[in-house]
Amino acid sequence: MKTFEVTWHLDFWENGVEKITTENIEAENLDNLFDILDEGIEEGEFCPEDEFPEYEKSFNLEYVIIKDEGELVYKDEDFDISKLEE
Repeated sequence: MKTFEVTWHLDFWENGVEKITTENIEAENLDNLFDILDEGIEEGEFCPEDEFPEYEKSFNLEYVIIKDEGELVYKDEDFDISKLEE
């Protein structure tokens, strides 16, 4: 198993607020990680929104960056990487 660093983008659209957080997730390989992430989002297994209890309304959750041992292995093409600096 490998440990991947996953960066989540949360868009609390009713509040007009966007947040970024990271989480380490274990998977066999990158393809397996995509399966884990996609199924986990559908099943509600990932809850990075818990880090931001002040925003309780609706939100959109996406994984936007994945790193393997510090090396970028995935970036959502629609994600503005400058949001990481905010």
